[in-house]
Amino acid sequence: MSTIVTKKGIKIANLAIGAIGSLAALSQLTYVVSDFNVFMLSLFAIPLSAMIIMMEFKVPTQLYNFASFYFSFLGRGILQILLGIMVCHGGALKLMSAFLLIISGIAYCLFQFLPMIEEPDFFKVAGSSLTVGDDEFDDDDEVI
Repeated sequence: MSTIVTKKGIKIANLAIGAIGSLAALSQLTYVVSDFNVFMLSLFAIPLSAMIIMMEFKVPTQLYNFASFYFSFLGRGILQILLGIMVCHGGALKLMSAFLLIISGIAYCLFQFLPMIEEPDFFKVAGSSLTVGDDEFDDDDEVI
């Protein structure tokens, strides 16, 4: 079965999304005096977007227990929409980056429901016996 979006394409998109979110949030750190709320939003956006970049190279072992939304397209899409809202304060470049983050977030939410889009390998949790779309579930046992 051929896939429309390759795993390498998703990796490149994740790196771009993380970089755009991190740079937009870093540029909002200058609002510490003029608008403290925007400054606080950037303090939350920096680690959330940096984690997207870091997961493309190494997945922390306990991340699934504390932030399982990183391991599904729907969770990542909602995170990207949230990041887009968090970095939309400021000039034209921040608005463009926010627009790109929101559009990519909507695309990732749609990827969750398209069967032809294959999940990256790190979305599958090591040690779990069942995942979404797993057809090897033996349901012959009767529960009384």
